[in-house]
Amino acid sequence: MKVVLASASNIKLRAVRRLWPNVVGCDVSSATQLPAQPVNSGLRCAHARLDALLAAHDADLYLALENGIDTIDYAELGGDAQHFCDVCYAVAQRGRDGERREAASFGIPISKAIVAAARSATEPNYAQRDLGYAVTAGELLQRAHGVDAANWMADARFGGVDRAVQILDALEQIQLALKK
Repeated sequence: MKVVLASASNIKLRAVRRLWPNVVGCDVSSATQLPAQPVNSGLRCAHARLDALLAAHDADLYLALENGIDTIDYAELGGDAQHFCDVCYAVAQRGRDGERREAASFGIPISKAIVAAARSATEPNYAQRDLGYAVTAGELLQRAHGVDAANWMADARFGGVDRAVQILDALEQIQLALKK
């Protein structure tokens, strides 16, 4: 079975390979107009990645992943719009004409100050401003605290959870949905 992921990210590929060992990663960033940091649009951005993948590759299973920052109530996790969490969204489709499946991981809390800093660092005329910001939370945390920008949540100060575990949470839900 040919499995293609709409990303060349090592951390995403590492997580996907735990369930689909022969996955091939494909960078679709040049075919999409997505923000660096999705905000309340992670699922929409994951669908856009999958659309770009479908247009360019043949596979038995197409996968797309997108981490985004959501207000907690947007992610339907309770709380209010003044609290934020990082969520990994997964979208999968069997073949070109298959039904899409969606899943969301558990959320990892992120400070309101980091979200505000990403908002401030994004120009008002940023083309994808309706979907998010030009600067990621990970980039800001890397500059301020020296953490890995792609896996800031692995640092004990920011959750202590490897991003691959978070991604795997969404992928395991996808795997179950595909069996139905």
